[in-house]
Amino acid sequence: MGDFRSDQCVISTGAPQGCVLSPVLFCLYTNDCKISSDQCNIIKYADDTVLTGLLYNNDSSAFVSEVQKFVAWCKSNSLMLNINKTKELVFDFRKGNIVHDHVIIDGNVVERVESYKYLGTYIDNKLNWNVHTKAVKGKACQRLYFLRKLKQCRVNYTIMKLFYQSIIQSVITASIICVFGSMPKKYRAELERVRKLAERCIGSSLPSLSTIYEESLLKKMDVCVICQISFETDRDPDVTLREKGVQGKLSPACDDRGQDDEWGKQVKARFSLVSDLHAADAIYHQACSVNFRTHKQLPKSFQGNSKSKRTPGRPEDEHQAAAFITVAEYLKENDEVQATLTDLVEKMRESEPL
Repeated sequence: MGDFRSDQCVISTGAPQGCVLSPVLFCLYTNDCKISSDQCNIIKYADDTVLTGLLYNNDSSAFVSEVQKFVAWCKSNSLMLNINKTKELVFDFRKGNIVHDHVIIDGNVVERVESYKYLGTYIDNKLNWNVHTKAVKGKACQRLYFLRKLKQCRVNYTIMKLFYQSIIQSVITASIICVFGSMPKKYRAELERVRKLAERCIGSSLPSLSTIYEESLLKKMDVCVICQISFETDRDPDVTLREKGVQGKLSPACDDRGQDDEWGKQVKARFSLVSDLHAADAIYHQACSVNFRTHKQLPKSFQGNSKSKRTPGRPEDEHQAAAFITVAEYLKENDEVQATLTDLVEKMRESEPL
């Protein structure tokens, strides 16, 4: 910088914190860390790694094996696994007190928690978003104090609205696509109450959380899950949002359409790519849904090879088009002449070449 130069330093392992290339280099370094079992999955975001496993009949052998492989991979690649920061979260919606074995790493029992904050979102073991709602609401209410101070200072409502969108709304809607669709109504109402308090403080209308949620979905997923055609506008009137039961409703329709139905095969193939279709993938045209479930074909308006509709009264070939223009100019020049329809047809015939 300027006339000053720093000394060179060779780093054998690791990367400097704050460097732009550090996340990229770390992702390349951990790229060969993969899962071999079909019952497990690995989610990596920079240095945050999550191992998930689906247990059948309380058999956790596949998951435990993958955990041990992951620990061995970390040791062989000179990566230290912090067991104190490692947590275990169990999702079990069955009734009764079912005991699950703890995960053990190098003789240490991994702490089991009821909720965990992952990438800014609090995930609880019941998936009712209670912890997440309380945390977000508390943080947003704290920032409402500064909004009230701006009102006391008689700041312009435009600036107050900008403050709300950047400081308060950004907190409430940070992970709205993930949580809002499956969030109970009472928790939605608590977050909506924060928005209404800000709305009364500003004195100007603010978009509801439901509106922001739907707009975020349309921006995230702009292709119909049934016909695979993009929506023309963000607020297409033919678009219907479905948050739950999409796969459950359309999967039986795929079987009902028969094995020889090409459209049914395509939709079923898309559903087979995911085990549970979430809200962001559940956007489709209402016309496509009705036609698909009633054993009809793809609507003509969504067919890529469909012919465009003719405008009524418009000639097709060039000679008729030229005759039509001639008659139009004739009427324009002789607007006082009273001509019948037969006269106009004769005029067009005179203009056509022999």
